[in-house]
Amino acid sequence: MPARPGAFNVNFAPDTLDGFRSLCKEQGKQYTKVLERFAEIYIATNGEILNTTPSVPSPVAPQNSSKGTSAADETSTMLQDLLQRLEKLEKGEVEVVDDVEDLNQRLLKIEGQQSSVK
Repeated sequence: MPARPGAFNVNFAPDTLDGFRSLCKEQGKQYTKVLERFAEIYIATNGEILNTTPSVPSPVAPQNSSKGTSAADETSTMLQDLLQRLEKLEKGEVEVVDDVEDLNQRLLKIEGQQSSVK
């Protein structure tokens, strides 16, 4: 049976998938929508988002004290960093929308005062 349009199948490490789903559930977000947003950011940055320096340790895969880290550790850390960046962007977007709405109300008030002066 063919998959529905837009569907995809992914094989995550079980611990990573469980941790990701749990975090999304705790935050009240659908994990598929979070993954979709990750894909959008990846496309928008032409993949450069993965070239950023991770700033947070991975909550899923513990960091080894050895010099080398596995690809799974690095990927997990980058996803955590991406989640934090996404949350900051979403919060910033809400603040910008609030600021624009406030400015619009102030402009309407000023325009109303000027029309009554004429």
